[in-house]
Amino acid sequence: AANAATTTIANATSGGRPSVRGVSCVVTPDGEAVYAAGVVENSGVLPLSGTMTSFGGKDIYVVKYDTVDGKEGFVRQIGSSEDDEMAMRGGLLTDSQGNAVLVGHTAGSLYRTREES
Repeated sequence: AANAATTTIANATSGGRPSVRGVSCVVTPDGEAVYAAGVVENSGVLPLSGTMTSFGGKDIYVVKYDTVDGKEGFVRQIGSSEDDEMAMRGGLLTDSQGNAVLVGHTAGSLYRTREES
């Protein structure tokens, strides 16, 4: 059995104040990791792996934890200068290799150009 580990991801607030809210979580097919994802908004701070603050009104975050020891694998924040949100149902899944797949929408532009090296 896996060791139980508890980690506070965020404390939510409302009314236009800074907040972070969890939306979804999913376990990888092999059971070795769990992903949690949600939204950081109104300059909310995500207190994981350093401090992450929203880029625009709302940004999406995803964090990966090891199910055995609860160690954080990584935290990623995705956002534009506008509002970005993940789908409330089915917005976080994993593929057969255990990679996180996020589904949502943006009011901004997440398009990035890649410069040739």
